[in-house]
Amino acid sequence: MTETRGMKVSKKVVVSCVVFDTWKVVAPIDYLQDAGKVYLIHWVSQKHPDRNTVYSDFFDQIVKMLSGKVGSENILEVRAEVYDFKRMLATVLAILNDERSKGNEVFINISSGTSEYAAAATLAAMMVPGVRPFTVKTDKWMISEDRVLRELYYDNGVPVGQSRSVRDPEDLPIFNIPIPDRSLVLGLRLLSSHIEAKKSSSYSSMIKEFKRAGIWRDDDLERKVDQSDKMYYLRNFMDHWLANGWVVKSGKRQLALTEMGKHVTEIFYAELPKVISRETSR
Repeated sequence: MTETRGMKVSKKVVVSCVVFDTWKVVAPIDYLQDAGKVYLIHWVSQKHPDRNTVYSDFFDQIVKMLSGKVGSENILEVRAEVYDFKRMLATVLAILNDERSKGNEVFINISSGTSEYAAAATLAAMMVPGVRPFTVKTDKWMISEDRVLRELYYDNGVPVGQSRSVRDPEDLPIFNIPIPDRSLVLGLRLLSSHIEAKKSSSYSSMIKEFKRAGIWRDDDLERKVDQSDKMYYLRNFMDHWLANGWVVKSGKRQLALTEMGKHVTEIFYAELPKVISRETSR
């Protein structure tokens, strides 16, 4: 997780959605140790808000598990339509903006809750500066035996899954979040490969690599690297990497990738995944 900068931190705040998990919500709060406030977003029937349901059982259990850790007064219940993407996005954005405006350090759990919440939480974390999204992987499953899975998710031997029927698809609102410039990412990936291989990452070495990769202003490998090339490298690559927090200076003319920089090289402009044709695989 990266550090929050440019704002005085007064509290650690964790936002999660509760559906049918307990440890995916509680364990990260244990890990953070000093969380000062916890938001639990969950579904409650509008027609029968006081009726005990499976949803309320899980919510009550999490509150019980967290009360001794953060104090019941610091657990904030948010009743919302957790299966509605637009309402989830509005709810999460309101919480994140409010807590960040108070100078609090905000963590949001992407792994808990519904898929609609997960999508909204991921998008909202990109919209509100300084929010720190995280995921939680399952270590041990409650349902693991093949026989039990077949009993739950098959119908007369036919795989069906959790949903027996579904409603019509709904269009989601679109927000334009620009992806990083291709040359910046490819250049950063080349720099990373040089650092990992302990090769020279000098201006001259990197500029030659950029020419070979087709991301430099010319492809003349025979031309000597001059001062104008170095200035171009600084202004069009290094300055942007530093400003974006993708690299840090680790010595005289030496750079090191940050965790954010590593994420950028792993996510953007990656090779297309291998596609297997069902026709040719038969």
